[in-house]
This record gives sequence, structure tokens and C-alpha cells, in this order.
Amino acid sequence: MSILASDNFTRANASDLGTNWDECTGETESGGFNIDANTAIPALINSDSSETNNSVSWPNDQYSQVTHSTTTANGVGAGSGPTCRAATGGTRTYYRLVGNASGYEFGRKVAAAYTALSSGTGTTFTSGDTLYLEVKTNGANADWICKKNGTSFDSGTDTSPIASGRAGICFSSSSTEASLSAWEGGDFAAGGAAARVPQSRPFPYKPGSPPGLR
Repeated sequence: MSILASDNFTRANASDLGTNWDECTGETESGGFNIDANTAIPALINSDSSETNNSVSWPNDQYSQVTHSTTTANGVGAGSGPTCRAATGGTRTYYRLVGNASGYEFGRKVAAAYTALSSGTGTTFTSGDTLYLEVKTNGANADWICKKNGTSFDSGTDTSPIASGRAGICFSSSSTEASLSAWEGGDFAAGGAAARVPQSRPFPYKPGSPPGLR
């Protein structure tokens, strides 16, 4: 396993995550995430959003992991989390895993049509917890694994798989506290971790974004 890219979101408040990230412009909230108090926060609550990391060429077999800064009990299916095999531009296609203090939900979105593949209330998330998703090709299918703090809590096989795409992050609407303090993504090749790709370009803070959201 190798880390291909990572981000700790430690930089000035901004209305954009930086040059290594691309917003999904087809989402309900096309602005993706903002930087606020050294965390990544959804640009607008009550609207789905997502971003993909563009700093490497992503292999089909990949993982994506976030570290939660804040969560709340807004119900299963709400909150922030990692994405795998995400399309670029305005196409809303990806695997996503979101978690909060109520539980978690894993699903597949293809051309904006969402299918929940698994969910539960037995595994919940609070500040400092990591949420990990991996997707690997298995013949004509795709195997997936979900982990909390390095321990698997759910897994399965998707028989209608998304074939390829980038790793990234997402937000599922209605959660009022869904900030992330770190992200990383990688593959399953042998070797050491890659250095974190630096973020350098500041952006002005986006007027109207929720400064109280952490």
C-alpha cells in the first residue's frame, strides 16, 4: 500500500481547496469545499458536494481516507467522507462513504443517480476518527471495504461497478457539522508513502459561506 497524495488543509481561509483539487460542478452545490480554520468544510450545507484530487494519475484500484474534525447526529446518510473512482467535471459519478455521529452509509452514484449499497448505526464517528474506503477490481465486479480507525467494519462486492476515476472527498447534505482535518489517498502497490503534495495558491474567502461550520 502506498500513499499517492494527501492534504492536511492547513492554510488560510479560502473559497477553494487549491490547485490540487477539482470541484464537481454538476453537484447541487458546485462550489465543493472551502478552507476554514485549517479544515475543509462544505461550501454550502443542505446541498451535496464533492471534489477530486488531481495531483496524480489515479489507478483503478485505490483507497481514500478522511479524518473527521467535527460530526453531528444528523441521521444515517448525512455528513462528509471519502470518494473513490470519481469522475471529473460536472459528471456526478463515484463511490462515496459518509459517516457521522448517527452512523454511516456507503453507496454508488452514476450520472447523479444514487444507489445506497450498505449502511448502519453500529459504527459512528466523532472528532479525530478516520473513515476509509477502498475499491478493487474483482473480475467484472468491484470489491469494497470500509474502515474506521484502521479496522474494517463493512465490506462487499458491487456487481454494477464504476470502472475508474479519482480519489477525493464528498459531503451528503443536511449535516450541520461535517468538517475534515485531513485526507489521503493511495494504491496497493508495495513501497513507502509519498510526500504530501503542497498547497500554495491562496484564494479569497467566499462571501456567504457558513463561517460557523467547523
